[in-house]
Amino acid sequence: MRAIKSKASHVASKFAFGRDSKAAGPPVADKGCDIERPEPSLRDVPGGQNEPHSCPTDKNPSVYYETLGESPRRATTQHVRVADSDIMEPSSEETREQSQTQLTERENAQLRRKLADITRHSARLRQGRDEALREKTRLKQDLDKIVQENIGLQKRLHEMEQHAGSWKHEATRYRTERDAAHLDVEQVSRKEATQRREEALVKENAQLRTLLETRRRELQDAQHFMGTVDTYSESEVVEEVRSLNAEIFSLVRAIADGAEPDQDPHALPGAEENVMRLAVGQPFLGMLRSTDTRGDTILLEVAMQAAAAGYLAWIIRTWLMNDEGDSILTFVYKGIRDAENQSVAGQWRALTRKFAQILCLGSQQLEDRCNKGLSKMFGNSIALARMRSSPDSDPKEAIQILARKTLKIRHLIGEAMKSSEYEILLPQPGATFMAEDMEDIYSPKEGRRTESESHVLCCVALGLRRVEKVGEGLRSVTLVKPEVGLQTLLTDLNLADGDIGKVV
Repeated sequence: MRAIKSKASHVASKFAFGRDSKAAGPPVADKGCDIERPEPSLRDVPGGQNEPHSCPTDKNPSVYYETLGESPRRATTQHVRVADSDIMEPSSEETREQSQTQLTERENAQLRRKLADITRHSARLRQGRDEALREKTRLKQDLDKIVQENIGLQKRLHEMEQHAGSWKHEATRYRTERDAAHLDVEQVSRKEATQRREEALVKENAQLRTLLETRRRELQDAQHFMGTVDTYSESEVVEEVRSLNAEIFSLVRAIADGAEPDQDPHALPGAEENVMRLAVGQPFLGMLRSTDTRGDTILLEVAMQAAAAGYLAWIIRTWLMNDEGDSILTFVYKGIRDAENQSVAGQWRALTRKFAQILCLGSQQLEDRCNKGLSKMFGNSIALARMRSSPDSDPKEAIQILARKTLKIRHLIGEAMKSSEYEILLPQPGATFMAEDMEDIYSPKEGRRTESESHVLCCVALGLRRVEKVGEGLRSVTLVKPEVGLQTLLTDLNLADGDIGKVV
């Protein structure tokens, strides 16, 4: 009985792993792990390529029984039952060994089948891994190819965008050319229509051309004589007169500042003295001779201004540069202005001034005469004031400017302005001072004199007025007041102790 029990315990311990699988370890110690372990695939092994290969029965004994198709508890129970049956039913030792051998062979067969399945599965896993690697390589190659194709497509897209820009530019140019061609066609169509209309009107135009030319010449002649449209405005004439007065004042001030007292004065010839008498008047000429200014140039400035204003007023007014001819033409023009309207009188005056100047002097000759006359007036004024001009002063250029401005005003008043009559104002010495038509430039600031006790001594700046025909009479409007000095000039200039009264 003891031998049977020991044999049953040996069999139970061989085929059962025991109740406590953790303490007993793996169920098969000699032959269970001698089988060939399949190499797991990279996809099936947790942890990837770095996971070490192991037998499924090394860590969990239950895997061994699962590979045999039965659970560990059931297998142990069966083997225990076999052992108990052997105990309960005693048999010969050979019978037990045969039963044990058969059981072992069946188990080995099952293990071989499982091993074959595991081997086939491992082979399939290795094959799948190789295919996966090949697929990965192929996909990587495909990806590289796609990347290269993408780069090529991007380059192609950039080129296409450039081509699209050039095509857009070409399309714009073609549209522009098309529109221009349409416009050309429309213009040609309109031109052809216009030509047809012109051809229809040519005959009628040819018949009227001769009559039209005749009437045009007649109308041009009438307009040339009767026309009253001025090429200059009144404000331009006023501005020119004021500019001339300013130039006279500036030039006189410059000459007087450079003048010095003459220690050896000389008397003027009789002809020169008569010219100065006509320009400034006898009263002022006597004052200039008899007054000692003690080197003060203020009276010299007044003398030169009065001489220049008188001489330039004569240049603007004169018709023929001589008194006899001027008297005749002035009388004739007064009769025309009284009898005819302004358009006729203005046209007659403009034509007479134009051709009378051509007969007497040319434009350049008249300017030269004006320059010489001004120079002589300034020199005589300096000599009468017992002064002498500075050798460094050369007023030639300034005198030329005065002459040009004077001749321009002569042209404006005498020829250009036909719709109205304009006259230069130059009050004569001894005339009563009229505040509405004159300006006392040397008047003291503290008090004003009454007109009844004021008389003109000299005129130092030109004035301008417009004369209009109203009904049977004439009406004048002062545009620029002439600047005058009164007979109280020495007192006004603080050159005498009191009022000297009228100078004779």
